[in-house]
Amino acid sequence: MASRTFTSTRRRADITAVSRQKLQDNNYHSRSNSIPLSVVADFLRAVREPGTSFTALQQFLDALDLNGEKLTSDLTRHTSGAEIATLLNDAQKLKAVDIALIFAVLEKIILMLASDSAGESFVMELAEELLSKHGKTFYYMLKTTNKSNQIKSALKLLIALATLGNRSVKLILTHFSFPSSNMSSLVTRRNTVDPQDVRACTIHFIIAMLMFGDSVSVRMLVETKGVLASFFPGLVVDRSELIHLFLSTLLDRVVKNMAISKTTKILLFNQTSLKQISKLFLWSGHKKSEKEFVEDEALSTVILEERTRVKDMALHFLTEVCSSSKFGIVFQDRAFGTGPKNCNHVLTELLRTMSFSSPYHRQLAKTILISAPDQLIHFLPSWKPGFVPRESEKWKGMMGWLSAVYGELHAPSRLAKITGPSRVQCALAFFLPSCIDSEMLTEGFADKQSVEVSFVFLKFLYGCLLRAYKMCFLLNPNERKDYVRLLSQRAVDPQLVASCYESARAKMDQVEAERKRIIEEQFVRYLLLDSTMFERDIPAVQIEASLMEELSQKMEEELASFETEFVHSKEGMEVFQPSRDKVEKKIREKERQVAAERLRTQTAQLLLHLVERSSELLNVKLMDLLLSSYGGTLSEADQTILCILRRSESTNTSECFSSSISYSAFGKIGQKLQQRRERSGVDLAREVTLAEFMEGLQTSTLQRTVAEFPVRLPLNRSNAEFIDGRIYDPAYLLPNFFNLLHGPKINVTNFIESGCLGFLVAALASLDKGIRGAACACLKILEDKIDPTHFKGKEQLRYILQMIRRASNADKPWPSLWTTMLHRFFLMMLDSRNHMYQIIMEFLLTKPMPNLDSVPEFYKLFESGNLTHVKERTFMLEVLRDGVRHYSDFEICSRTHVWELVMSLCNSPLSTPAHSHLVTEVFLAASRIPFVGRALVKSHGLFTWLAYQLSCPSEDVQIVSMLVICAENCMVDLLRSKRRAIYDAHALLSPLLKTTKLGLPVDAQRALLQFAQSLLLVHSSEERLKCLVTPEDLAAIVAIGVSLVGSSRMSMDNATWRKRCECTIKMTKLLSVNSPGSEVCVWNLSLFLSVVLSNEISVLPFD
Repeated sequence: MASRTFTSTRRRADITAVSRQKLQDNNYHSRSNSIPLSVVADFLRAVREPGTSFTALQQFLDALDLNGEKLTSDLTRHTSGAEIATLLNDAQKLKAVDIALIFAVLEKIILMLASDSAGESFVMELAEELLSKHGKTFYYMLKTTNKSNQIKSALKLLIALATLGNRSVKLILTHFSFPSSNMSSLVTRRNTVDPQDVRACTIHFIIAMLMFGDSVSVRMLVETKGVLASFFPGLVVDRSELIHLFLSTLLDRVVKNMAISKTTKILLFNQTSLKQISKLFLWSGHKKSEKEFVEDEALSTVILEERTRVKDMALHFLTEVCSSSKFGIVFQDRAFGTGPKNCNHVLTELLRTMSFSSPYHRQLAKTILISAPDQLIHFLPSWKPGFVPRESEKWKGMMGWLSAVYGELHAPSRLAKITGPSRVQCALAFFLPSCIDSEMLTEGFADKQSVEVSFVFLKFLYGCLLRAYKMCFLLNPNERKDYVRLLSQRAVDPQLVASCYESARAKMDQVEAERKRIIEEQFVRYLLLDSTMFERDIPAVQIEASLMEELSQKMEEELASFETEFVHSKEGMEVFQPSRDKVEKKIREKERQVAAERLRTQTAQLLLHLVERSSELLNVKLMDLLLSSYGGTLSEADQTILCILRRSESTNTSECFSSSISYSAFGKIGQKLQQRRERSGVDLAREVTLAEFMEGLQTSTLQRTVAEFPVRLPLNRSNAEFIDGRIYDPAYLLPNFFNLLHGPKINVTNFIESGCLGFLVAALASLDKGIRGAACACLKILEDKIDPTHFKGKEQLRYILQMIRRASNADKPWPSLWTTMLHRFFLMMLDSRNHMYQIIMEFLLTKPMPNLDSVPEFYKLFESGNLTHVKERTFMLEVLRDGVRHYSDFEICSRTHVWELVMSLCNSPLSTPAHSHLVTEVFLAASRIPFVGRALVKSHGLFTWLAYQLSCPSEDVQIVSMLVICAENCMVDLLRSKRRAIYDAHALLSPLLKTTKLGLPVDAQRALLQFAQSLLLVHSSEERLKCLVTPEDLAAIVAIGVSLVGSSRMSMDNATWRKRCECTIKMTKLLSVNSPGSEVCVWNLSLFLSVVLSNEISVLPFD
């Protein structure tokens, strides 16, 4: 198109006057129509012909105010939206004032046609042209160097475009760059005279997008960094109408929008944003800037109703955001703040900015604490000075507020929903605020305190004690015992209350009789409840007999009603159910889980068979379903699903299919994305971030994976060679870590704390070159990502990663001993005060290249003479227990005489019970490794050591059980060799059988019988057989066998179990008539062991 040259616009006022005069002359087509015929023609000429004056545009703009509907109707018949947009084709040659006029005309046209269905295609065509081709013109007009009216012309045009509906809003989100629009500067541009100043227009633009966009568009806008958050600063000096419109729109379209994740909401409503909104409780009218903001209400000139309306709106908004776990940012902490992690740190920071003097702050704080009880522990200590007992109306108000908070918590009903070992700690958290310590309890009943102060304080404590009494009914006997013991340590000394009561009686001479009786009753009621709760005598005090009898009777009735209520309630009945019912319920639940997993495996295998025959079945819907059910573990079902996913990735190489699937979205992440896809109808998959991927990993499973890393598992495999649903599959995790670590922003601290770094290091010990290579690549990316970040221990981590890279050899795996030590080091790395961190860090800094053929720092830690030697030796034993994973690890330990030193520690004067337990675990773990059990027996005399340990008197059933299983593991390893030499195993049978008096668990009983069976199989000499089994040994074996058959009832069907019992009875009778040392007896004993150890009916010896 030829260059468009417009007449100079220096005298815009003259042009406007001329156009208006022209509209007012008598050359009208009709008296009934005040628009001249030439207006539309002149406007179209200005659009189509270069060199046209701006007079036609101004005239058309003024005419739109008079009869816009007819003009726009004529316009749609004679031109198109795309042609109208050509007015901006040469915008780079125009001045801002000229572009502002064009924007004003376009805004009016859009607003006139927005409600006209006939002009929908016209206006949408215009919108697409403006947003896709003239973005630079918008950015130019939004420059802060332009005048306010020029900036507002661009904003108003954007508002008009947004009001066209969701399609137009998506065009804006696609083509309009918010960072290029100076949004953060525009929101600070105010005009106290103009209610539609630049800031107001900017806010109206965003409000229009929120109101007219659908859930997906709103989510995209909220996730656009720095847009909505830029409006919160300065909100306290905005006009009340703008505040109300902005907050109410945010509440309806963002807070209550289920398409927006809680994580996204927390990023928007962080402590900074919430603090700005909470400033509205001090709103005192519209100001030019925050510098003019004053908190003194006396200086306010606005009416009281307007102030109240703004504050109420702010309270309503903050209440919805900060007290709802469904729509807001509240995470429900099942440990109620007693765990190590603060689940609602944003709420903690907001609460700490509040002042008790503000009624709005008090109400909001109360609502938050009731909705997020974990904040009782994290926040209340910051208000501790306010709770110190003193003669003050403010203090009385705070105690009343605290009583109301704890009263509305409904602690017993919350406690009834808690399971696990944290119940007692949670009940303690509901008993008394942590900020009320022993010093404050003493202060509340000191002689210097007035009677009213002590009365108010005691009334609060009585409510706490009564609440604790109710919660006792929800605890089992053991929990209740611990709870009452811990309560007695935190409760106020009854003697102190009694002394205060005696002192109060002397001070109440001037107190009214009725008030005096109320105070006395409160003291007596507390002493009675304390006596009932902790089963201790009431201190000797002067109490009227009639008062004591009356209150005792009332309390008995009240407490009895509590007991009746809980016994007959649903929660109470669950507590008093017989333990047998719970056991059976667990068994049934386990059976259901096993059946469900079996069905899942069969379904996955069927799907794999189908897709192998027809790859057309691999569509997006099936991938969503598989990823949602995929757990990422080494279970048979998960490995089968992974085979399908790999086939899908290699078969469907189309860009459309690839963009619709995110292979990192597994389990719960995949379920969320699938639901989001179904709601929005969008096929494209959103990329999963590293933080989201780590959130989907279970900490316990990841830690178990590191501790039991499958070193023999290959990266590329076609079938389930190794099955263990308790650990993650490195073949899935490593490629995802490699892709996600390339992300723009990595939280290194979370990556370390979650155990992901330990997982990568554990993979270096794999025997598969592919897994080691993938782990090294991930560690290299992480090393590169450290530089732009800032966190505690950054330089130390960089050094260790560089050391790992230098020591890594592509053809040689790392010893598991080293990877285990590094994993444990990483877990405590962020705590520089940790004693073991300092020792290991010093060791790693000593040499740039570690000696991987040694046990790291074994002698220094195991033979430590420091005061912390117990802790250091414990750390070393734990590394040995988890770190010996392969025969090469065993050889490293052998070269440094580790096995002999560890054996000498057990049951020595230097050993502790915990160390003996760890030593046993070390040998048990080592005995499970192929060839290691055989080498321990052959070269290190393990059977002799086991015989000695079993002969030592011990009441620790767990240690004895581990020794028995260790002996069986070594025996199995010995029988794998060609020689089948069992060395001195025969000397171990009698010590093993003597352990049965301790009541061994089923797995130990089975191991013991399998050891005896193996021993019988390798003894062919009759003379040796006669010496092998004594009458006492025979009786012990039969007793264990019968017990094992009885306990196997739940592991087989009725017919098999009855058959097994019949065979056991027959074999027991045969053994009773044979000589214990005869060959016949040994043969029958072998058959007997086959019967009791077999789970299959087909292998039983006879019918």
